Amino acid sequence: MASGNYPEESLLLSLINLSLSGHGSSTSRTHQPSPMPPIMTPPFSQSIWADHCPSNTGGANLQYMPWNLQDETMRVNLNSGFGVVLGLEDSDIILLSNDQWSSEYLQKLLCLKDSRIVNKMMGVVYSFPIYLMTHQYGHHLFVKLIESCDEEQRGLITTTITSDDELFLTASVSKFGSLCIKRLIKKLVGSPLISLVISALRRIFKDTMLNGKGSSVIIYCLETLSDQQNELLYVAAINHFRDLATHVVGCVSLNNFINDMRGPHRAQLLDLISCHAAFLSKDPSGNFVVQHVLELRDPILTQKICFILRGKYVELSLLKYGSHVVEKCLKSPGMAHYVVEDFLKSRSQLFHLARHKYGNYVIQTALKVTKSENISLHRRLLHELRDYHDLQFGYGRKLYNLIAAGVPVGGSV
Repeated sequence: MASGNYPEESLLLSLINLSLSGHGSSTSRTHQPSPMPPIMTPPFSQSIWADHCPSNTGGANLQYMPWNLQDETMRVNLNSGFGVVLGLEDSDIILLSNDQWSSEYLQKLLCLKDSRIVNKMMGVVYSFPIYLMTHQYGHHLFVKLIESCDEEQRGLITTTITSDDELFLTASVSKFGSLCIKRLIKKLVGSPLISLVISALRRIFKDTMLNGKGSSVIIYCLETLSDQQNELLYVAAINHFRDLATHVVGCVSLNNFINDMRGPHRAQLLDLISCHAAFLSKDPSGNFVVQHVLELRDPILTQKICFILRGKYVELSLLKYGSHVVEKCLKSPGMAHYVVEDFLKSRSQLFHLARHKYGNYVIQTALKVTKSENISLHRRLLHELRDYHDLQFGYGRKLYNLIAAGVPVGGSV
């Protein structure tokens, strides 16, 4: 390439100079890009630096370039830069995409929808798809490409990024990669190509749902696509519900999934959770999933959970997280009798709960709920707690104060 006697070359050279800033003399042939995972590190060619030096840049600074495509002069400058960009190696374009202003220049070229530039960028995606998608500035170039290419080219991109589960997972759980996949999903709505994305997400479903960014991609599918298109994801949730429910991030992802799930598979998943309520209620994460199902106020599911937990309410009330499930059961319309009958089986056990750091809150809730909904059950509880003066110390003090005040109806439950 001849040295910069043309405006378009000066423009691109300024991009190169920006990419090299802060890394020593631009005459050096040993410059290395920012570190990348070994599997993604491209063999950067030296051709991009071969015939240029700082004197060729003409002092251009892309930060102040007029990026208005309505400006005919700017269109001419962009078009005249094609030859320079087309002559670069894919690895060199990746390096330029690492810089904010260089990436913007390449995006502006794509805006012109010239097939030569689109095809050039397609080659970059084939060579380094995940690195481009997960980079702070490079992901903007990926998004612009999927918006600029045609359906056939979009299909090739989709095939490329979904064919390797490990790399697709890497993109799905990253901040910028997840954004790229969502934009691709948006462009594929109504296209049979969406099945490639759904199939890939199904294969990495559990690992994706155990990550906040990854789960947002799957939830986006539920929000954007039809029940039929999401069916594989529904089945995957059913298959992995236990692993998700007992994970600190997975339980949140599963609750969000339930909120956007529709159709018969949703009922199947909720029934499974209800059947496993005894195990999940004891789990530090799983209890949140049981609580979430109770909060749906489905009378059939609520009764099933409360029935399954019979004989376990005392044990759960002594647990930090389990006690919250018991309180949710108490507050569920018509379900308090399941809980209170367990408490009334042993007076000594009832007083143990009343003095316990977690159990005392459960007994307070039981008294408030039964006074409003089941007065006979309320009186039986009070009768068993008739020696409540013994509760004046320790964790029982709040319960003592509540009983002494007459357990106000309509109080906070």
